Amino acid sequence: MRGSALIYVIFFFLLASILVSYFYLVKSTKENNSTPTPTSPSIQIGMESESENSEPISDSSIPFGLRFPTVEVICDYPIAILWRKDLFGPNKNFSPGKALLDKAESCGTKVVVRLFGYTKDIVGSGGKGLSISKWEDRIDDFAGLIDPYVDNGTIIAHLTIDEPHDCKNDWGNECPTPAEIEESGRISREYWQALPTAINTMPAYATTHYWKDIDYINFQYSFHKGDLNKFIESALKVLNEGKVSNIFWSIQAAHGGGQDFGDRPMTPSEVEMVGRAICDTKKGLFVSFSSYREDIMTSEMVEAIN
Repeated sequence: MRGSALIYVIFFFLLASILVSYFYLVKSTKENNSTPTPTSPSIQIGMESESENSEPISDSSIPFGLRFPTVEVICDYPIAILWRKDLFGPNKNFSPGKALLDKAESCGTKVVVRLFGYTKDIVGSGGKGLSISKWEDRIDDFAGLIDPYVDNGTIIAHLTIDEPHDCKNDWGNECPTPAEIEESGRISREYWQALPTAINTMPAYATTHYWKDIDYINFQYSFHKGDLNKFIESALKVLNEGKVSNIFWSIQAAHGGGQDFGDRPMTPSEVEMVGRAICDTKKGLFVSFSSYREDIMTSEMVEAIN
């Protein structure tokens, strides 16, 4: 009996050893063959480029920028939004644009450009819809002119289309389709392959599509667009659902203080309230102030922005 008991003990000991060895073998195999879970990259302004001067903006806070800055103030903020009217003088003279971009490059201010001009310049025949051919003709005006600033990281995004959602006021009741918007992004990449593309629109329009050739969406708030918290929540939903790679924000301070667009500018306290609500989300590449105008850039407004 003692011999039999000893045999059973030895048998169970060997069996336990085999099971333990098998467990560790399976675990080791799974670890070696598993694909590591990628970590989310930190938010950067722009895409990687070969330029040594291209530096990411930190994501520890949301940078605050300015639309339509002059040469005198463009270095006061880390972000500047420049339109065609800022870049071209009479007869498409690029001297004003060169002065602004050279100044931005010298102090590290990053620039978002809107090259097509105004929506009325790119509508189709009869004032209806988007004419992509008209749009491309106006973009082509900048071929070669802005390339050095794209390459060195000064220009960090191209705003290709403005407010494609506003069918009645901008597009003769024929809004551009997401496919047409994507085409603008694709064409932009043909000119500047590494330059991210963006549009300015409302969350309700942005959420209808998973954007491929549009990298960023600008969500611009003014009081006539409704409750601020709901606006922010809807915008973040577009980002969180993966509809677009990233977003940025703007505050329509010059015309967005009333219940109808253009009623009045926002007050400094209103700008500060909207800015704080956006910055509290800690989401987005930056928030810009629209627009630089001497009549509203009072010392109180500058303090509110800062």
